[in-house]
Amino acid sequence: MRAVRSRPERIAEALAMGVSLQLLLVLLQAGLGSVVGLEIPLTAWLFAWPMAKLSALLPVTQGGLGVREAALAGLLAPFGVEPVLAVAAGLAFQGVIISGGLVGGAIAYLLARVQDER
Repeated sequence: MRAVRSRPERIAEALAMGVSLQLLLVLLQAGLGSVVGLEIPLTAWLFAWPMAKLSALLPVTQGGLGVREAALAGLLAPFGVEPVLAVAAGLAFQGVIISGGLVGGAIAYLLARVQDER
């Protein structure tokens, strides 16, 4: 807390970084949506994706898998999106996140082995 009091601009920096990251995730989701055939405005993604991610906080399934995709299908329905395409876009996003975690884990494992050998 002392660090925050002595430099309050850190709060604004942290907020800006968090919003930037979330915006990049929305852009990633919009790109994945485009790949599966969803041609909707970015504003629709800016509305639907964060709301769908929030729905994943419900303690219904492991990691919100399925809940988020169902919410996304419902939230994009007013924009004329077929539910199957919304679910496909959501699962594609989950695949990217899981793949990134696996790659990061493999790199961390290999770096730890290299350090152990020294």
